[in-house]
Amino acid sequence: MTADNCMNNIDKTLVKLLNEKYNLNVDIENIDVLNKNIMGTEFNLSPVDMLCLFFDVENLFNIRIPQEDIVSGKFNSFSNIINMISELLKSVQ
Repeated sequence: MTADNCMNNIDKTLVKLLNEKYNLNVDIENIDVLNKNIMGTEFNLSPVDMLCLFFDVENLFNIRIPQEDIVSGKFNSFSNIINMISELLKSVQ
């Protein structure tokens, strides 16, 4: 699988999760949406939602997200989460 295909699968899987479980209407083609803080007013995810999303992402992609990634802000936007997932998947291959 190429890097582009892998990213595309991550994008689609994450968007499906966000749209179905969290009732967000995420347009993966809109770069502004991808870079917005997901706890901001546009998406309005609560801290509890974020915690659930954290565990959903870990389980869905079979990864363990390091605490440092959370502290450094890598779990605050769709694009950051997608990139973090991609990097973690690469490190286990």
